Amino acid sequence: MKNIDPKYFNSSIFRWFNMLQEGIVLLDENINIVFVNDAYLNLTGLKEENLIGQYMPKIRPGAVSPEVYRSKIAKYNCYRNVNGTVTYADVIPYVDKGEVVGGLVVLRDMHQINDLFKVINENENKIQLLNERLGALFRTRYERDGIVGMDADYWRIAKTAATTNSSVLLIGESGTGKEVVAQMIHNLSARSDKNFVDVNCAAIPEQLMESELFGYVSGAYTGASKQGRMGLFELANHGTLFLDEITEMPLALQSKLLRALQEKTIRRLGDNRNIPLDVRVIAATNQCIGDALAEHRFRSDLYYRLSVFEIEIPPLRQRKDNITEYVNLFIAEQKQKKNIAFRIVPEVLGYLLKYPWPGNFRQLKNALEYMCEVAVDGVITVDSLPRYVLAQEETLTQTEGAAAISPWNGLTLSQVVMEAERNALEGALQKFGTDVRGKQKAAQSLGISVATLYNKLKRYGM
Repeated sequence: MKNIDPKYFNSSIFRWFNMLQEGIVLLDENINIVFVNDAYLNLTGLKEENLIGQYMPKIRPGAVSPEVYRSKIAKYNCYRNVNGTVTYADVIPYVDKGEVVGGLVVLRDMHQINDLFKVINENENKIQLLNERLGALFRTRYERDGIVGMDADYWRIAKTAATTNSSVLLIGESGTGKEVVAQMIHNLSARSDKNFVDVNCAAIPEQLMESELFGYVSGAYTGASKQGRMGLFELANHGTLFLDEITEMPLALQSKLLRALQEKTIRRLGDNRNIPLDVRVIAATNQCIGDALAEHRFRSDLYYRLSVFEIEIPPLRQRKDNITEYVNLFIAEQKQKKNIAFRIVPEVLGYLLKYPWPGNFRQLKNALEYMCEVAVDGVITVDSLPRYVLAQEETLTQTEGAAAISPWNGLTLSQVVMEAERNALEGALQKFGTDVRGKQKAAQSLGISVATLYNKLKRYGM
């Protein structure tokens, strides 16, 4: 994009973009906007003169373009809700000789998807074509070849679940790969050619969640679209609906979700008729489900309905073999992507195997990406490791020593893990202090965010 003369944006080639319903944005190598089409202006309500030359994340706070530029990997169907307008965006980098030199953003709103379904109902001859278009909008992102540890017990349960239409509940810490498991269950099922619709229950405001899931009719509430709106349940019809962070769903909505699962029907907000649906639901949570039930934050009847197959995904620290396998896979991918013969020295792998990875696969991937970026001549040495991995060595040694001399005292495994975590927190705070700066350093040494540190301190009454 860096060498494109602005005058070309007035040419017939770029005027074609204005014939599309989808919003189109072209970005340069610095994530600055160099072109927008008319559809994007109509969807966002923004003016062209206020966009050209601007840094995309400044215009759209929370934009995923910086992450896409860093990873050089496209992201599809990124959900956004801006002033009540629901959109899905694809962000695609243009990579030349290993560097991102530009990007393409394709924005579509729910009205376009509604229009597709209307055409299906009006013209049966176009059903196949439109189904293919819809499938492209809601496809899965993970392929079997890029997944490690599929011989583990929890994967065997997942493969069995894929042969059924039963609900699945995935339980595991953040970053353990719950969405990967959900997508593979869908891909291995008879629904693999249908839509996979994912929604993060914690990311949607409570007052909008019901209309997002079930849709609404014209005049359902003040500010509602005159055309009404299809909900995510309807978009997932005959396919799979993935409800991530299900324990964050408000209790009042949990009862409506339970009814939809039992009756296999939904009712749009403001409507007086039921819509029959065939949807496979996979739910996930990173919380202790027992605590959520005991604290009455999650309905027990909904839990029983969702957990026909309950799959607990162990954290990465309990899957050491997966670390080695994933490291080798990631390094091989980087070799091909960057055309650099990366090599990792054995000592580095020892550090990676010893580190507890509180952020699980997500944290490991970011660490490996950093190590490849700073490696000299493609050789990944101890100097390439993130500082928090090196800083953790002393804390881990102290924790392991304490655990070695601590009696079992009849504690459950969960209690032992909690006690070890508490000891690690106390050790880090004693070393760095309990003021703001000390907590920042403690979080960094433990390999967690400051917000996570505060949550854990609150959990343990510290």
